[in-house]
Amino acid sequence: MSSFEENTRMLSKEKDKINKVLSEICDFVKEPSRFNENALHFKLVSELSSFHTAVEAFLTDCSSKEGDLTKAQLEDCLNSIEQVFDAIINIAMMLNELHENKIFKIVRFSDGYLNLAQKVYKTYRPSEVNGLIERFNSCNLSISGFKAKGKMKINTRPISKNIFVPLVCGGLMLVLAVYFGFYKLIDTGVQYFIFRALFAAGLGTILGTLMAGKINLTVKYNQIALTAAGSIAIFVLLLLVNPAPPPEYTSDHKTITTQAK
Repeated sequence: MSSFEENTRMLSKEKDKINKVLSEICDFVKEPSRFNENALHFKLVSELSSFHTAVEAFLTDCSSKEGDLTKAQLEDCLNSIEQVFDAIINIAMMLNELHENKIFKIVRFSDGYLNLAQKVYKTYRPSEVNGLIERFNSCNLSISGFKAKGKMKINTRPISKNIFVPLVCGGLMLVLAVYFGFYKLIDTGVQYFIFRALFAAGLGTILGTLMAGKINLTVKYNQIALTAAGSIAIFVLLLLVNPAPPPEYTSDHKTITTQAK
C-alpha cells in the first residue's frame, strides 16, 4: 500500500472517530444523565485536533512526492480536501446549533484550523473559494488560508524545520575544515586526513540536505559495486576526487612542500 493510500485511510479513520463522538453527543442530548458533558467536550476537541493532524500529514505526503503529480492524482487530493471541508462545515453547523439551543458547550476551532488545506485548494480551484468562504464564515470557522497571499502547490516540497540541524552541523564541519586548512599548518598525515574528512562531511551534509533524493553514486571497488545516496554519496565523491595532492612531511612532521602530480 502506498503512503498516499495509507494517509487517505488514516483520514477516514480519524473522521470515523469524530462521528463516533458526535453519535455519543446525540445520545447525550436524549439522555443527559448517562454522559459527562465535560468529558464528551474534551474528547471531541481531541479528535478534531487529531483529524487536523491527519489532514496535514496527508497534504505533506502529497507535497513530498518526487516530480509533478499526475492530473488524476492531483484531482484525488483536491477532492479529498473538499470532502474534509464539507465534513468540518457540517460538524461545525451541528455543534453551533447545539450550543445556540443551550444543549452542549461551545466548541471553538483554532484560527489556523485547515489553514494549509485552504491554501492548497485556493491555488488549484480559485473559482470555488468565494462559496467556501461564505460557508466557513457562516459556521465561524477560520478562513486564514483562503485569505493568505501567494500560492501553495501541492507538489512543492515544503521546507521543514528539521533541515536546519544538518545545515548547522555541516556548516560547523566546514568551519573546522577551513581552520585546519588555512589557519593551522597541516603537519601530519592524520591532520590532512581530518581536514579532508571534515570538508567532505560538511559539504556533503549541506548539499545532501538541500538536494535530498537527487544525488546517487555507485562506486566499483575490487569488483564490488557500492551504492550511496544523498549526503553519503557526496561525502564519498569528495574523498575520491581529491583537488589537492597530499603534502610531504619531514621526519619532524613539518610541512615542507607539496607533491606535484
